[in-house]
Amino acid sequence: MAASASKEKVSGQKGTSTAAGGAKAGAKGKGKGTAKKVVKPKQELPWQPSLPVVTIGKPGGWTGDLLVLLAPDDEFEANADGVMECKIAVQPPLSDIFSEFCQDQGFTGSLGETASARVGGNSACRYVALVGLGPGVKAKAVAEWGTSPFQVAGVSVAQVAKQLGAKTVRVALPVPKGVDLEAAAAGMVARGVLTGCDTAKRFKCEEAKQESKEKAKQSSLETVEILCGPVDQDEATAAVTRAAAYAIGTGVARYLVETPANICTPQYLAETAGRIRDLAPERFSLTVHDRPAVEKMGMGLYLGVAAASEEGNDLRFIHLVYKPEGEVKKKVGLVGKGVTFDSGGYNMKVGPGSMIEMMKFDMGGAGAVLGAARSIAELQPAGVEVHFIIAATENMVDAKGMRPGDILTGMGGITVEINNTDAEGRLTLADALWYAQENAGVDAVIDIATLTGAIITALGNDISGHFTPSAAMAERVKTAAANVGEKTWRMPLEMDYAASLTSDIADLRNSAGGAAGSVTAALFLEKFVQTESVEWAHIDIAGTAWDSSGVGATGYGSALLTEWCVLQGQEEAAAPESPDAPISPKALQKQTGTQSSESQDGPASAEALEGQNDAQPPERPDAP
Repeated sequence: MAASASKEKVSGQKGTSTAAGGAKAGAKGKGKGTAKKVVKPKQELPWQPSLPVVTIGKPGGWTGDLLVLLAPDDEFEANADGVMECKIAVQPPLSDIFSEFCQDQGFTGSLGETASARVGGNSACRYVALVGLGPGVKAKAVAEWGTSPFQVAGVSVAQVAKQLGAKTVRVALPVPKGVDLEAAAAGMVARGVLTGCDTAKRFKCEEAKQESKEKAKQSSLETVEILCGPVDQDEATAAVTRAAAYAIGTGVARYLVETPANICTPQYLAETAGRIRDLAPERFSLTVHDRPAVEKMGMGLYLGVAAASEEGNDLRFIHLVYKPEGEVKKKVGLVGKGVTFDSGGYNMKVGPGSMIEMMKFDMGGAGAVLGAARSIAELQPAGVEVHFIIAATENMVDAKGMRPGDILTGMGGITVEINNTDAEGRLTLADALWYAQENAGVDAVIDIATLTGAIITALGNDISGHFTPSAAMAERVKTAAANVGEKTWRMPLEMDYAASLTSDIADLRNSAGGAAGSVTAALFLEKFVQTESVEWAHIDIAGTAWDSSGVGATGYGSALLTEWCVLQGQEEAAAPESPDAPISPKALQKQTGTQSSESQDGPASAEALEGQNDAQPPERPDAP
């Protein structure tokens, strides 16, 4: 639909509300009592990072703050005395400086390693630095597995620039023997620089004051110029432009996921969708459904999770649509779990390892989806119509809240017995997936969620798990992930485990309990997808959405989803591959299962999940 640049369409009550003024929407029918006040900062927070400008430079005269050379480790070797020597063919004084890096700082060219020095005299730059690329034979724009070494090096460039207070930087890519340099490498360096220069400091008021006093000494990075040698300059420029689009989307996802739940409410997510729509109103439209509209559509599973939400934090069902210029070859959907805070409900997260203090990031899937929308707003890919769908809510405890033992009815008529209120994310996703098929009419859909702690036990914190009954869909997800350097692993949809979702009194129960929690959660979602006509994949990012080593929110999934959408627009629409041994809810009722300890939606520590999913995933043909 066509939407104005200042308002989004809010269904379910009379009139419309602006993106910033929808706090009253959904108050109807919430009962008596005083609504909880949503505490927000005095000043509006930036919703996306401010990033430096990256361009492709031309050889010749240049003046600036920092000159960086990327170098593989085979440009450095130890001499007979065991002292490292630099083999890079450069003229003095750079040759002398690089030799000092080897001799004094022990620089070896390992991936991400840095060495820098102040340059005196009449030099064109104030500082020079080396950044390691690792083994030259592995220095590819697209790595065989994981992040491109050029992107890793780009992050190191940003870190050096930050340490030195450099505002203008020139980065020279290597052209030595053994490095297969291509235009895409420039894009990966740019993406690394852009993602590496931003830090989570929006809530550090005292630090902000201190930084303002030091602005004269240390300024933010403003421009980065990349020299990429004998590659097509137009292709390199296009690669850098794409990289900037992917980086801004990842930045939006990171900002959302790190924002606390008293600020990042369901309404806040709707406002963010409105800001994205406003960037390209001729290509985007937005509808935000409130509680009455959701009730009218019969989303009983979603409503069950949202039953305990107060007025100020009430649910928002967000449907943002991108329509390209020209022919639409494929219509796809991205469904993100948008639980802005997960208390666990009556199955409350308690005790060591419950991670309740971290449950602001249980909307990591929604962050990835909106991050992808932000990237799509920049790229505006041809051939693909994209529906960004989020069933946003909190999962709280209240007398009106969902109880263990309740039976809820989903949008498609499937009934679900609630045996664990902490397995809430799959309930919101189930209704959102049904909406994507029936209301949006998508040909293919990916749902992405911080769904289970079991996926952390299986794959750790660096690798997401993806589930799909279609080998073709699995290959598309794998290709998209590899292109952007986000690790994911195809997990089995083991149909023998479906019996554990059987309920004696309803079509399904929402938690299987016991082992293989990530698998049974995916099997639950599959029951709400018409896999005979719609391609579907589920991505569990419980481990990858947050880096507890100090990085914080990672923005994982935004780039993967963006790349998948772009690739979909380059394909002709085709009927989905028949899934292996699909099972209907009616057939599922005929199977029996046993109940044991419950699994949870939402990340949990390895200690809390000890004994669940201890086995590593089986080796697959698509293993790296």
